[in-house]
Amino acid sequence: MPRAWGSSVLVVLAAIAAVGCAPALPPLTAGGATPRPTTAAPVQLERAAPTATAPVALDGPIGPTGLFEPAAWPRACAVLDDTGLRTVLPGTGRIARKPRAGEMTVFGVGRASTVQVPEASCDIGVELPDKDFDPAGGYNEYALTVEIRIAGTPEMVAQNRRDPSGDERPTVLDGTSCLSRSSAQELTCTTSRVEFSVRRGSIGIPNPIDREAVIRYVHDGRTEVFRRDGGVPEVERRNRYETEVVLPEFARVILRNLGS
Repeated sequence: MPRAWGSSVLVVLAAIAAVGCAPALPPLTAGGATPRPTTAAPVQLERAAPTATAPVALDGPIGPTGLFEPAAWPRACAVLDDTGLRTVLPGTGRIARKPRAGEMTVFGVGRASTVQVPEASCDIGVELPDKDFDPAGGYNEYALTVEIRIAGTPEMVAQNRRDPSGDERPTVLDGTSCLSRSSAQELTCTTSRVEFSVRRGSIGIPNPIDREAVIRYVHDGRTEVFRRDGGVPEVERRNRYETEVVLPEFARVILRNLGS
C-alpha cells in the first residue's frame, strides 16, 4: 500500500465474486514533507440518521422463483449510500465503490433456484483523517463487507432466512431480527423482503502514525483504544466492540433505506 501520501486514511471493504472496478478518484496532490502528528486521530463514530438517506424501492418484478428479477435486485452499493456513511463516520472524505456480482441459490418448494445478481455486494473505500486509504481496494487496515443475501417475496425470504449456527447469537436491532457473530465481525439482518449482512474484516496493521494503538474509536463521548500488543484477548475485545457497536450503525442505515 502506498505510504508516501501526505495523510493516511481508513478503508471500508465488501466482497463476493469480483466484477466491475472502482470508480476513478481524483489523484492526491503531491507536496513537500508535512509535519505529522504524534498521535493518530480517532475514528469518530456517530449514530445512524433516524430516517432513510437513500430509500430503496422494493417494488420491482418478482421472478417465478420468488426472488426479485436480477434487474430489480436491491443494489448493494445503494443500500449503504454516501450520505448514510457520512452520518456514521462524519470525518469521511472521498468514497470509492466497487460493485460485485454474485450467484444466489435459494430453496423453494422441493427445489433450489439460482439467480445471477449484477450487484450483490459492494466494496466501499472511505477516506478518514490519518488512516490508510487505498482506492483500488488493496491491502489496508479496515474493511467492511455488505452483501444482499436474499431479496424477494416474504415467503421466499422466510423460507431461506439464516438460522443461528456456530457462535452466532440472535439479537434484535431496531425491531429487526439479526444474527451477531463476533468471531467473524459479522451482523446478518432479515427484513420481510431482504436478508443482508455487514461484515467487518480487519488485518490489524498498526497505524503508521500511532505505533501504540491499532485503532481508536470515539462513540457517545467514550474513547475505546484497541492496542496491537494485547494478544488474542485484545483482538477478541475489539471484535466484540466492532460487532456490537460499530456494525449496528451501518446496519441501521441499510435498514432505514430498505424501509424497515
